[in-house]
Amino acid sequence: MSILQAKNISFQYKKDRMILEDVNFSVNCGERVGLVAKSGYGKSTLAKILAGHLTQTKGTISIDEKAIEKKGFYPVQLIYQHPEKSINPKWKMKRALKENGDIDINLLEILGIKDIWMDRYPNELSGGELQRIAIARSITKDTKFLIADEITAMLDGITQAQIWQALMKIAEENHIGMAIITHNKALAEQICTRIVYLEEINKR
Repeated sequence: MSILQAKNISFQYKKDRMILEDVNFSVNCGERVGLVAKSGYGKSTLAKILAGHLTQTKGTISIDEKAIEKKGFYPVQLIYQHPEKSINPKWKMKRALKENGDIDINLLEILGIKDIWMDRYPNELSGGELQRIAIARSITKDTKFLIADEITAMLDGITQAQIWQALMKIAEENHIGMAIITHNKALAEQICTRIVYLEEINKR
């Protein structure tokens, strides 16, 4: 069983104050670990570091104690709160979905993605529809971990429930580990197998 580990992670922007300091965090395949903290406490920064979008000032990110190759498909995928950040606005959904290779039809069905969306551009879909596309794009045969950063915070309650139900089913079936970044303790208690509070592991 694979494990994603962040060891002694520190981060600061240039000469600004330290945002993260000596943070240790891990996720096993099949786990859903909630990372809970108030806004402005470095949750999204840690999410980007885990997914290889930012380079830490100090510390290491590894899978099974091996450094993660940044060439090719990265096995730790970040799903943003705002899905439009991850999808080219000039691409139709058909092209966006194929960027990381062919998508499993069963995956699209679980997420409730409709054929009629395939010829639409991002601005022609609702926030919930576009988030489903963003989730589908992040899951391939090489995805080992998902970092879900406040992914349903901007959506209505029904859509939130549908997306989490689908995502948990997909993660369980594919033995994918998840770090669920949220300020919402109640949500974390409902869907996570374990909860970590960033205030308790961040030594800044």
